[in-house]
Amino acid sequence: LHHFLSAYTLPRKPGTEPEYSNLGVSLLGRLLALRAGKEYEDLLKERVLLPLGMSSTSIRLSPEQLKRLAPGHDKDLLPVENPEMKTLAASGSVRTTVNDLLTFLAAYLGYVETPLKQAMLYQLTFPRVPAESGPLRASSAQQGLGWKFRLISGREIGYIDGVKSGYRCAVTFDLERRTGVVVLA
Repeated sequence: LHHFLSAYTLPRKPGTEPEYSNLGVSLLGRLLALRAGKEYEDLLKERVLLPLGMSSTSIRLSPEQLKRLAPGHDKDLLPVENPEMKTLAASGSVRTTVNDLLTFLAAYLGYVETPLKQAMLYQLTFPRVPAESGPLRASSAQQGLGWKFRLISGREIGYIDGVKSGYRCAVTFDLERRTGVVVLA
């Protein structure tokens, strides 16, 4: 990561065009961990996973978690390796369960009390940047602080999705109706 960053030239001035970046999220995770004097996974567990009660979420899987790990498959339904993404831990190495993601979503929707309530609210109300200029509409998404937002059937829908070799994940919600869905494949 450090080698790549030392030779990388930005294609445009920072802040001129919004874009989600796995590299950016991973760098942020690494910097937060360095600032806290901990490994990223330890910081994540201490500050997010334990306060939310997400006991089946981690980067390094325990033997018990490995027994429960569903094998990933490619588009031809052939099993794929489960690669470790050590450099991009904050953006692609967290493994979880549908129950833990439902707990996570319940906290955002206000169904459970959490000491992270203010941080979660900030994340949801953080000024969003349109992927295209103009107001939120069905054909465009706005990038928020971690979440994306899109207008669907006149309703503002928040979501995040992810892809890792052999796996897909999506978390989607409607804050006004306090409903959401988690899909793992």
